[in-house]
Amino acid sequence: MTARDATTRKPWYQRIPHPAILIFCLLCVVWVLTLIIPAGTYDRQEVNGRSAVVPGTFHLIDQSAPSVLEIFHAIPLGMIGAASIIVIVFIGGGLFRVMEATGALENLVGTLVKRLGAERPSILIWLMTFVFGALGIAVGYENNIALIPLAVLLGLAMGGDRLVGTAIALGGVGIGFATSPINVYTPPHSRGC
Repeated sequence: MTARDATTRKPWYQRIPHPAILIFCLLCVVWVLTLIIPAGTYDRQEVNGRSAVVPGTFHLIDQSAPSVLEIFHAIPLGMIGAASIIVIVFIGGGLFRVMEATGALENLVGTLVKRLGAERPSILIWLMTFVFGALGIAVGYENNIALIPLAVLLGLAMGGDRLVGTAIALGGVGIGFATSPINVYTPPHSRGC
């Protein structure tokens, strides 16, 4: 290795293959494992309107391993099953791309910090934690994960670090989600109903 190669070598995170290649490799590994590991299942029962596993009922079943074509057919079937989540991720990604291209995100954070958090950042931390908590109450937990970069940007703009922003987002959303009386993702038996 020459001195030039050492200076132009990419960091490890830039040498990781494309996510599509990683998914393909993972799919191939899982298919090979279906040929090695025997198929099995648990008995299930209905509990509070949901299918739950009965502990201690695992047994092997007589099922042949899927063919290569069946494995690749699982990708579109999985996308159909997770269509609502995929659409939310696409919409959120597009929204953030538009805000990044227009500079709206940076202007929002800069205005918030200048007006509310320049002198006393604790007020802004409490306010944003409350906002993220309200989102956790109304929207749910996993749908707000895309907003963590906004909170991290806010934490950095206030003079903190990434942990401050992450704590604002995850703490607020987590508390809001856990205490939500209206969230569709929170099971009724955990709300005391």
